[in-house]
Amino acid sequence: MARRWTLIVAIVAAVSPLNADSQGGDVQFALKKVEAALDKITGFEAEIETRHETSGEDVTVTRTLQVSKAYGWKIIEGSGQLSRQIINDFKTNVVYYPAQKRALRLVARSAEVETEFRKPARELNPVLSLDRGTLKLIAEEELNKEPVYHFEGTTTTQFLQSGKPVKVKVEAWISQRDGLPRKTIERWEDRTGTTIYRNVVLRDDLTS
Repeated sequence: MARRWTLIVAIVAAVSPLNADSQGGDVQFALKKVEAALDKITGFEAEIETRHETSGEDVTVTRTLQVSKAYGWKIIEGSGQLSRQIINDFKTNVVYYPAQKRALRLVARSAEVETEFRKPARELNPVLSLDRGTLKLIAEEELNKEPVYHFEGTTTTQFLQSGKPVKVKVEAWISQRDGLPRKTIERWEDRTGTTIYRNVVLRDDLTS
């Protein structure tokens, strides 16, 4: 019996490093496929649902997002008197309130502001900003009939300029076909943020 147990331990010891190497290889292969798919698209439109949960609050917001790598991005949210559109061409940001026929305009007069304006078009895939040392490929799955890679990892961010850095644990379901997210879950301290991307359509212009 002791000899059999020794043999089992030896087999497990031999197989475990191989599995670990395989996981690392799978992560790199999935990342390369996601990056290659993302490079091919010029823009997209999607319905975005974001839910923020804390111990005392649970808020869900739905909006439409349009992004063009070349021309900028546009957000449509709210309804009635509260509806607004945010239109950004990387140089100018306009917040338009249709019901009030009022617009607020901000021009990027510094490289720092222009960098912030470009973030929605530059950071299309949240997985690419995670700490590579923490990144794991959980599985290849199907989410609402879309083949996805299910990733997990962490990142460190600073929500306020004067605040302390916060470590955020992220799960992300990324399309294998276009490299765009279909769902993300972010957890930090006592908060959870869930984002779901529905009706994703690849497009380049922002004409409507």
